[in-house]
Amino acid sequence: RKPKLAGLYRDLFALKHPPAAQLEYDAWLLKAYALDPKGTAALLDASWRGASKNDPSRAIRLLQGAQAVQADPAREKDLKALVVAHSETEPVQRQTASHPMRYWLSLPKGWSDKRRWPVVVAVEGAGCDFQGDCRRFVAARGPRPFILATPLSFSNTNDIQPASYKDYPADLVESMKPHEPRMAFDAAGLAAMMEDLKKDYAAEDKFFITGFSGGGLLTWETVLSHPERLVAAAPAAPNFAGHPNPVSEAPERVSLPVTVFQGDKDQYLDALEAQWNNVKALCDQSGYTKISRVIIPGSPHAAFPKEVLDFFSEQLKKAEKKP
Repeated sequence: RKPKLAGLYRDLFALKHPPAAQLEYDAWLLKAYALDPKGTAALLDASWRGASKNDPSRAIRLLQGAQAVQADPAREKDLKALVVAHSETEPVQRQTASHPMRYWLSLPKGWSDKRRWPVVVAVEGAGCDFQGDCRRFVAARGPRPFILATPLSFSNTNDIQPASYKDYPADLVESMKPHEPRMAFDAAGLAAMMEDLKKDYAAEDKFFITGFSGGGLLTWETVLSHPERLVAAAPAAPNFAGHPNPVSEAPERVSLPVTVFQGDKDQYLDALEAQWNNVKALCDQSGYTKISRVIIPGSPHAAFPKEVLDFFSEQLKKAEKKP
């Protein structure tokens, strides 16, 4: 019955439809491929190749969906070539190989696998505009050599809206509605994402991290639990809700540069001021010696991509000078 059902999905995919419905129709094509890979492969390959000229994001989405069904070395090579060719100016979405975490990725100008590249992880806030967050950092990056990655995280928001997480399976989104599993999911997904970036895109072992507003929760979690993984951190108008786990005793914590960027016209400044005092005290008590804050005059609640990347560029130069 699978080939027959796959044929029905292929028929649905072939129906005339408006461009706005393309995501839904592509999902039918991928369902057909899952049911009948052999009978659908030619249509799938023709579809992504046709899209690669005018809609590379769609081509990448189709290839990733096909790889999730059945790994193919040739398609993986094509997928990587598309990501390298198109992600510099427009982020593309990927899923980690060992975890359900999805993320938006942008490679820097001139990327090649002949060298190692620094990574900036930008964690979005409660607005859950993950693609938009990555785009803002792409616009601020300029010629800097940073790989940019924005995880589709859950710990950054109080209200899990399915529309914001449409790229995940519905049952996974439902399981994240309680607060308890969110940070564990995000922390494990972040680690899996970095392993993929090292394997597939020549990322350096240590990375930079910033988190805006609710994204500060995952940022501070990483700073306090895994300072040995980081080059530097720059939380932006960040939330901090405490750290129930033991703070890391890794020696890297002592000299880890952490600078918070905060606008003095932030509408949430009173609450964030108290949270800053709490996390600063915890860091001081735990042996962190390079924790500071920069107040941006006249600025509201913002992610400060330019200021963050300027700071990371300074830290990158210092790290490169070390023997």
